[in-house]
Formats: sequence, structure tokens, C-alpha cells
Amino acid sequence: MAEPRLPSPTELDRGEWHALGVLACEQRLGARALEAVASGVLPEFWRAGVEAGWVVDAGASRTVGSRGADGERFFAVPPALRPLLLRQLGDREELGEVQRTLRAKSADPLRSGFICALYAGDLDAVVRALPELERRATRGHETTFASSMLREAIATSFDPAWLERTWGKLAIRLVEQVLSDALYGLAPVEPLYRFASERLDEASTPGLRFTLAEHALLRGEPERALSFIGDFASREQLGFRAALAYTSGASAEAQRLLGDYDRAHGSAHGAASVTALLVLLALSREPPEGPKLVRRCLPRRKERTPSVAGWPRTSAEPDVSRALRTLSKRTTQPETERLRLSVHQLPATASPWEALVNALTVALQERDDVARLGWARRLVADAERASTGGYDWFARQARHVARVLSRDPLPELRELRPCQPGELLLCDLLEPEPEWRRALGALQGFAESQEGSERVVSRRVAWYVDVTNGVPAKPALEE
Repeated sequence: MAEPRLPSPTELDRGEWHALGVLACEQRLGARALEAVASGVLPEFWRAGVEAGWVVDAGASRTVGSRGADGERFFAVPPALRPLLLRQLGDREELGEVQRTLRAKSADPLRSGFICALYAGDLDAVVRALPELERRATRGHETTFASSMLREAIATSFDPAWLERTWGKLAIRLVEQVLSDALYGLAPVEPLYRFASERLDEASTPGLRFTLAEHALLRGEPERALSFIGDFASREQLGFRAALAYTSGASAEAQRLLGDYDRAHGSAHGAASVTALLVLLALSREPPEGPKLVRRCLPRRKERTPSVAGWPRTSAEPDVSRALRTLSKRTTQPETERLRLSVHQLPATASPWEALVNALTVALQERDDVARLGWARRLVADAERASTGGYDWFARQARHVARVLSRDPLPELRELRPCQPGELLLCDLLEPEPEWRRALGALQGFAESQEGSERVVSRRVAWYVDVTNGVPAKPALEE
């Protein structure tokens, strides 16, 4: 099979370009459906297209009694080729005809029309489709369709000239939305990140600046992150500044800024990375101050507003906050009451930050080697994807936590280098609560729960304490 490639402008006639455009907006189409939408295009064209790399053979439909090659052949446009093909049709001013065909003959005109509108610069059509796409996602059907199609349209083989030519002043709003969506799964959007960074000006929205700052944090660019938010009021910057101080290796400064953030009632501005780092810094403090500060650091405000009205919310902050609450709760929970955290309980599409926080919980409190190894493998896979996307700081942190989890180093971690000079590791930030402290806390709670008596002059009691859960077991001495 040939590698996917875009036909040259003179290689196809208008009808063939039109047929490819319709196919690009569909998941796949059979030979009879293609004949209905492009009656002038011969079946031989599609077989030649497979050989040339314009389309791929998407298999055959099977009916009862059919054998071998009796089923109808289906074809599809390769995902990597779809943006290039539809951009070309837009430049040829032929997408309007494709849209009319899709409305009349598509099996799912809303889905295919949404894709076509992304390349036609038709914001109204995009927004009209969002409520139904959201309802489908709620029912579990193509839950990330809108965000993945927008990212494909804008970020694949990024073409800033096409973007600005098609979307005009709205282009930067779409770029902001793609960058915001990418933070959930740490999707690769490096060219868009650089493009938006270079075009910041006085008209840039606060949402874009905070989104870029979170990208810079995850990529290990603290100075750049600070430059994105430097014009905001001090109170608005405190959460990011505390998180960035930690990623820069300044632990004492991070703790000082965390205190300022708490006193000023600051905000993480919907950034899951900032929320995670603030809570982990709070957990590293001694009790009872640490747990109380954790509760104040967990988000109480709304998520970041999408740059496109009605766009599905894709923030990782709610999921990461849930994982942080679990971590905080388990630090004071007796071992016998803790439920086992299995990596298989986490969906494959979960945010890498959610996986990392859960893995830290397991590293601190789980002794089962099989469970720990499962989380280590998950983090290695997440780190590989994050590194591919340019999120180098996060990738390093995930790999080091994975190394702590695995008794014997995984093959991918055998050549893992120490952290960079001056960089701190999340796997060293927290440590399990000592058994003596848990036992002392249990005894203190027991003593405070007893009623005093005026008839007793003095009393001394000694108790055996079950160190596995910090609970008084039985009296040892009473005088």
C-alpha cells in the first residue's frame, strides 16, 4: 500500500476533488454510497486512489451468506491526509459544494458537517453542532470528537497562513481552544504553542496567557511562563508563581508563595498542573497545618471558560482534584481501611496528571509489588507520550515516580538519568506518616475522649498499639 499523499492540483478533475472532499468528512463510505455522492467518478478511481495513497481500503461489509470478496468495499481518507485535502479544497473555494452534498446525502450530516465547517471557517455551523455533539459524548459516543477534530484541523501539519486566511481574527481563539484542550492529555501541539507565544499582545485574553503559562510549566520553561502572566495583579499570579518556584528547584520560595497564596485567597485559574503542585506542597507540611491547607488549595471556583462559546469542557482539574482528595484522605487513614488502588480502575483516556497523583498515592502507601508495577508501566507510557509532545518536565517527573514504584527497574528506566541540576522531584516531596506519630495521635484521641473524675487523684495507663493501623489494641498497665 502506498504512503498517504496529497494529489497535485492538476492530477484530478473537479468531480474527483469533490468526491475526495465528501469522503474526507465521513468516517468511511462504501462503493455504492460513493457512486451516489459522485456519480461521475468511476469505481476504478477509488482503486487507483488506494494505489496512489489518496485513500485507504477500509475493509468490506459482510452480509449473511457473503463469501470472500463478495462484500461491498469501503474506502476512507487517511487521518493525516484529511487536513491537507480539506484545506486545499477550501483554497479552491469548493467546500461550499461539499457542504451541500453532505447536508443532502450524508448518513450523519451533523458529524460530517462539523468537520467540513472547521475547514470552511464557518463558526456558526461549528457552534450549532456543539449541543448535539455534547449529548452524544454524554451517552459515551465519540466523547472527544469535537476537540480531536479541531486539533486535527488546526495542529496537523500546522499552516499559520491557511489558519489566518480561513479564520481571520477568530484564528487565535481557535488556537487558544486547541492549546487548552491539549492540556488534558498532553497532546502534541508544539507549533501552536510557539505560534501563540510569539503573537501575544495587549489584546490577548487572560485565558490564553494562563493556558500558555501552564504549557510552559509542563515543558520546563519557568521563566517563559512568568513572562506570560507578568502583567496580571500579584494576587492573580500567586498560584502559578508558587508552582513555578517548585519546578525551578526553589522549595523554600515555593512554600513562602504558597502561604501568600493562601492568605490572599488566590486562584489556580483552572490549571490542573498548578492545583496539583499547590496541594502536594501543602501535603508536605506537618500536620495539622498541612491537611487544613490542602482543603483550602483544592478548587472552589468554576473551570476555565472555553474560548469558543458552548465548547465541551475538557479540563483535567476535576479529575486531578478527586485524585488529590484521595491522596490526602489516605495519608491519615488506617491501612486496614484503605481500598486497593489498581491501575486498571483508571480509564485509558484519563489525564496523565490524574495518573501521576494516583501513582504517588500508591508509591506512598501500597506495598503490593504487582499493583506498584502496574502503575509504573502506566507512568512510563504517559511519560513517553508527554515527551513526544514536548512536555519534558512532566515526562521526567513521571519517569522518576515510576522508578520508585518498580522494585526492579523497567527496561525503559534502566538508563534514567538523575534529575537536572537544581530540579526537585515529586517522588521525594512526600513521605509516609511515621508509625510512631500515628500511634501517638491514636492515644491522644483516646485520652481526649475519656471523661474525668474528681475522685481520682492520679492515673497512669499504658496501652498496646496496633502499628498497622494506629489503633489502641488492649491495656498493658493501669495504676
